[in-house]
This record gives sequence, C-alpha cells and structure tokens, in this order.
Amino acid sequence: STDAITYNEILQIVQEKDRKLTDVRLEALTSQHQLHQLKDQIAQMQHEMQLLRLENERLQSGTHVTNGYVTSNPSSPFHLKLSPLAASTGHHFSSPSSPEALNNFNPALSQIDEGSQLHFVVETPFSGKSPQTKGDEDILIGSVPVARKTNWAELDQMTGDIFMEYCKCIDGEARLGLSIASIAFYKVGEQTRIPGSRPPELLPCAFIIGDVNSVKISLKDGSCGSVDLMAFKSLVPRETLQRYVTSLMHKTRIMLHGPSGTGKTYLANSIAHHMVSRARRQVMTTEPIFVYDVKQRGEEDLNVYLRKVAEACKTSAYSSLPHVIIVENNHLLQSLTQTYSPIVELPPESKCPYVIGTILQGKAHQNEEHRHEFTWLSCKNNSVHVKNYMARFLRRSVVEAELRGAATPDDDFQNMLRVITWLPLCWHQVNRCLESQSPADVTIGPRVFSSFPVEFYASCSWFVQVWNHVIAPYVIAAVRRIRQSQSSTPKPWSDPTQWVIDSFPWNASDMGSDITLRLKRISSDDLDCPPVPPRDLESTPKHNSLQR
Repeated sequence: STDAITYNEILQIVQEKDRKLTDVRLEALTSQHQLHQLKDQIAQMQHEMQLLRLENERLQSGTHVTNGYVTSNPSSPFHLKLSPLAASTGHHFSSPSSPEALNNFNPALSQIDEGSQLHFVVETPFSGKSPQTKGDEDILIGSVPVARKTNWAELDQMTGDIFMEYCKCIDGEARLGLSIASIAFYKVGEQTRIPGSRPPELLPCAFIIGDVNSVKISLKDGSCGSVDLMAFKSLVPRETLQRYVTSLMHKTRIMLHGPSGTGKTYLANSIAHHMVSRARRQVMTTEPIFVYDVKQRGEEDLNVYLRKVAEACKTSAYSSLPHVIIVENNHLLQSLTQTYSPIVELPPESKCPYVIGTILQGKAHQNEEHRHEFTWLSCKNNSVHVKNYMARFLRRSVVEAELRGAATPDDDFQNMLRVITWLPLCWHQVNRCLESQSPADVTIGPRVFSSFPVEFYASCSWFVQVWNHVIAPYVIAAVRRIRQSQSSTPKPWSDPTQWVIDSFPWNASDMGSDITLRLKRISSDDLDCPPVPPRDLESTPKHNSLQR
C-alpha cells in the first residue's frame, strides 16, 4: 500500500516536470519562430529601403516610368544601356527585323542603376550537341531596367514584347513561327509565373532581391506537345519541325538526307530529345536515346543490335529498349533493306523505338528503292530550314555579342551588318557554281561558316583562312570528281572568286590594304589536275582548326 502511494507520487512529479519541460520547449519554438519573423521583417525593410533609394535616384536623375519601363528624360545627361532588342520609347520597342534594319540599335553605356536591371533569358535545356553552340547556356534575349512599381500584368507584357522582338530580329516578320503563346511560364527568383494567370499578392520587385537579376523564360516543349523550344534553339521554323515530328510519329522511321554540313546530326538529336520529352519518359537504367554511327562502329554490330531490338519488341520487353534510335551515316551500309528488315517487318501494334537516320545526299539516290521503309526528309541546301539558316545564325551571333556587352563603335557595327548580309550571298554563289557542274548535290553546307567571329577586322582574316583552306580546296576536289565521273566534255567553269572580289565587304580603305589579293582563285587549270579529293568538308585541311 505504501509502495503504491509512493509510486503514484513519483508518477505525478514526473508528469508535472514533463508538462513544464513541454511548456519550455513550446516557448523556445515560439521564440525561434518570432526570431525568424523578425529576420524576415528586417530583410523586407532592407529591401524596401533599397527600392526607396533607387526611386530617389530615379527622381533625382529626371527619369519617369511608363507602364513599368524606366525611360530617361530627354534632358537627362545619362543614357541607359538597354538591350538593342528592348530599347524602349514609352511602352514600345524599336528593334530590327532584318540585318539591314539592325542599324537602329546603338546601346550606350550607363553609369546609373535605375529600377532593377533585369536580364531576360530563355532557358535551353540539353537537346543534343550542336556545332554552333557552346554547351547548354541559356540565351540572353534582352536587358532592360524595370521600375519597382511594375505589376505582374506589365511584366507579362514586357516579357512577351522582348521575346517577340528578339524573334523578329532573328527571322524578320516570320519570327520562326513563334508567338507570345510559345511562352509556357517564366521565373523571377523563386516565383513562377504563367502569363495572364492570377497574380501573386506581392509585386515582382519583392522577388528581385539578392543576386536575382533575371527573368528566366521557359518555352513550350515536347512535354506539352509543342516544338516551340526546339524551333527557338535550332533556328528551324516551327512549321517545318512540326511536319518532321508528325512524319516520325506516323511512320516511326525517318531518314534525313543532304550534303555534309547541313545540320542533319544536330536536327536528328533535337527531334530525338523532343520525342523523349513528349513521352515524358524518365532516364532509368536504359538511356532513352541510343546513337549508332556506322562510320565509327561498322555495319555488323548494327545488324546484331537491330535484331535484338526486334526480338525485345516481340517479347514485349520494352523496358530494355531506348525510346529513339539514331543511326548516322547510313550511306555506308550495304543495304538498307537488309539492315532494317528486322524492325520493318514487325507488326504495326509492336511498340518499336522511333528510328532517325542520316545519309549523305550524294549516296541517297542509290537507295531510291528503299524509300518505303523510311519517310525521307530533305536537308539539302535549298531546303526550307537550311537555305535561310546561315542568315539567322549570323544575326543571332551579332545580337548575342551586343547583348553580352561586346558593343562596337557605330562604324564597325555598320560594317558588321554589311558582312553578315554578304556571307549568305557568298555561300549561295559558291553553291550555284557547283550546281552548274553536276546535277548531283555536292554543295557546301552552312556549317563551314559556324566559326564566324563577331568582330569586323577579325572576321576578314577568318574569311580569308576559310576561303583558302576550306572552301577553295573543297570546290576544286568536288569539280575534279564530277569531271572524272563524266564522259562528256566538261562544262564551262566560272570562278566564284571573281564574284567574291567584286562584292568583297571588307573595303581596302577600312583594312589598310587590298585583302582580296590574298584570296585563292579557282582556275580551270586547277580543275584539270589529277584529283586528291576529300570525302567531305570534315576531312578538308585545316577545317577542324578553324572551328571554334
């Protein structure tokens, strides 16, 4: 009895102490929560003070705000360094829609910080290796100061305007077929915003704190059945890409054919990554994309692999299969029919991986009888997505250099506009000379010009090197092969070098001497010598050393 009373007393004491300990813990948690709230309030006050300071500087400098854009008073001695694509006059932008119109932009250096200087960038996740791009960097499309009173509707409009003006600068009124609807969402700091949706309680300026200085735009991609992101990255019109994707989904096998250097491999990788994104497949033990290069690995291993793929499809072992198979250099195969028969003969209900092949145009005519096994898509230099690619690429290069701060003097900039307008004409002129010699497509792809430096004087030296060590040797070798294969009298030859000299955009007065004297001419005597032809541009001397 005594023991029972003692036990109950001890139990009560323990329970009382436990309650007191719980109260202490609750007080500590409450204090900690109050401390966090206090820190947040201090941070918010500091941010408000920063915004007030910026507003004060804006008022002192004599600038005003129109629809969220910070614009300078004409009497102000300061100039804002605005993006050439987003140089605002009030709410409207003034930006070029062609190389000739690019002379409208003349960004000046700024010595003041008005509003919050925001960089508008398009996020470009990995979608295959491109010879024209370095890594997977996001693409800067504009930079403009934004007033702290800007609301979300104004930021929506600003983001759409800058995106559309950038596309107009790259591709004129066509804009790659993209529109404001191509924007899926954008991020400001930790806030994700779908244009036109219900706005957050706080203004955008509340999220522009610390090192946040950009609006990150995400375009619609394969995950929502759209090719808009692929069009923006690859500079291929949206309509063309949509047609290619539809062909692949319908037939499950497509073959990209064209001469070397027209971007067949990059396009194949881009479409493959789009299809993976479209299927929302997660990368597990098996890679969703399998790439096989016949040139590097031979034909026998490909035959074995495709037989294993067919067997896995018959047994429904789909988890071991990739979603897309890319086969490069199909012109090296003995027979397309024999190689691809294991998967071609599968029943329609089989979930066979998509197959994307590439083949050189000069060899494609030998496989005409196999066209029923693939949907053949042209990547010739006169194809819709290839013939205007170089102009788009050069415009993007110049705009990117300006946006990233490599501003040039007015005279040099005007000279650069002349150069990027001339280079595509030069490319087409060389190809016309090659086409005049043979109906077979032995033309030069735009990849030759991918190492173009965005600087007037450097670009002159670069062109001389490319002409003398890449273009001229390739043209000579190609025409020699054509003449060797023909039994008839050779067709008259017109040296494209003369056109280059007559229209050369680097004037002697600018360069200090006549640079055209250094250009290698392609005479009829050169074409009659015994040929030592490279197979394609990649094996031309110094080609790799000129790539950047």
